[in-house]
Amino acid sequence: MTLKIEVKSDQEDKLLERRQISFKVTHQKAATPKRIEIRRQLADVLKVDPETIQLRPLKQKTGRNEADGIALIYKSPESARLIERQYLADRLKPKEKKEEEKAAPEEKVKAPAAPKKEEKKEKKEEKKDVK
Repeated sequence: MTLKIEVKSDQEDKLLERRQISFKVTHQKAATPKRIEIRRQLADVLKVDPETIQLRPLKQKTGRNEADGIALIYKSPESARLIERQYLADRLKPKEKKEEEKAAPEEKVKAPAAPKKEEKKEKKEEKKDVK
């Protein structure tokens, strides 16, 4: 798939230590590219570390092979983690990393399963027999 990224504007936000880039992605005869691919391509174009880039949702133009987007480029990955929401950052991780993180966390303690209908019937019958 050939992606062409055109930077429309570049603004500096000194307070949050980031740059806000407005860009247009052109993709020929293909579906809207994945966020990870856009991030990687944008990092190559801007010559920055891909870990410092956070993407906002793309706006796809109906019937066209173009999408508009906004990228936030932080000074470091640590400052990005402090400001950005975690679920947005998780969307930019490759599937392999997501699966590893799901397997790695502590095992959740399962609550006891709810009694089945048959067990409930047996308990009701026992109560009737006692009376």
